[in-house]
Amino acid sequence: MSCVLTAIVSSLPLEDPNVDKLQAAIDRLGTICSMEVDDTTKRAAVFWALGEAIDGFPASLVGSGRRFIDAIDVDEVFEVSDPRPASETLRCTLWLFSDCLLITKRPRGDRTGKSLAGLDNPDRVVQLYQTAHLSSSQATLLGSPKRLRKGVLGSRGLVNLCEMVAVDLGTSGTGDGVEHEFGLLLDDPPNDQSSRWNGRPARRYVVAGTTMPEQRGREKESFLASFGETLLQQKLKDGASATYRGAVRQSAEADAGEVYWALWQRRAYESLNGAQKVRLLSPFSDRPLTDRTLQGKLALHLVEDERAGVLTTAGLRPNLLVRVTLLGKSGLCCFEASSKGSSEVTQETIPVDRIPYAMVDHGASSRHCIRNCD
Repeated sequence: MSCVLTAIVSSLPLEDPNVDKLQAAIDRLGTICSMEVDDTTKRAAVFWALGEAIDGFPASLVGSGRRFIDAIDVDEVFEVSDPRPASETLRCTLWLFSDCLLITKRPRGDRTGKSLAGLDNPDRVVQLYQTAHLSSSQATLLGSPKRLRKGVLGSRGLVNLCEMVAVDLGTSGTGDGVEHEFGLLLDDPPNDQSSRWNGRPARRYVVAGTTMPEQRGREKESFLASFGETLLQQKLKDGASATYRGAVRQSAEADAGEVYWALWQRRAYESLNGAQKVRLLSPFSDRPLTDRTLQGKLALHLVEDERAGVLTTAGLRPNLLVRVTLLGKSGLCCFEASSKGSSEVTQETIPVDRIPYAMVDHGASSRHCIRNCD
């Protein structure tokens, strides 16, 4: 607009009474355009862009406090048996938010999901958002970039962040054909999509070829790190005292696996059975988050006095519940473990430094992953 006004001013004689007014308008426009866009506007622009680009984008995602964190282009490879065994590949973009993950279908081509939604250029997205109410001709006069292509991506399911586990599966292949893989284990996979996108609680993803080969490993590492950090932040928001990231091995010789821990005061942890269950609603349905969701996959209850009461879980317990009673200064502890759905309690006396290995052993025998735990 300032360019248009400048052109008009330059065509007018200096004595024209409109020159001063137009020049003042040009100065005012320059001041407005130079103002820094606040975080609220940037966030609104991101969710507006996602709503434009993703067909079926859940309107309930646009809630106060929810933030977009990261996105990654992947191909999901899975086996189908109808009419005969074969593998199928689904092109996806995974969108990580502060409390959930949105799965979308990505079209053919080498454009990333971020670029299709305009999020590869935050300043451009803000411009598009601020001029979205204008006609195309008006937006062009203002120098606004072209509009987003509507519905180029398709929503294929929304998963609560605390109801999933991310696992780094390493790489496969060699040379230029190396593939960077990771998996998602979903407690409650989407069930409101077509048969190709429904179900499958265990999903294997390969970083897609929308970026250069040397970038794909870094993209996976960055996305998984963002996933873990976001999960820990959500635990703090739920009332945890502190969070940690660490490594655990099934044996001293085995490769380390990354584990995320949240530290709770007992009273705060047990309170998840009540008030928070009612208050914390899923962003994509009317059902409340379950105690199982809030309390995680694994709980380690550490006590110094064997007379301490049993941890209350109101029947909706973690997959693996471990109680460790420290036995004075002996360096030993009483290790008790029980799995969800089983009344059997395993009890043994072990050295304190064996606790991580014991938990991994029990977790593996129960066929439960302990990456996302409390």
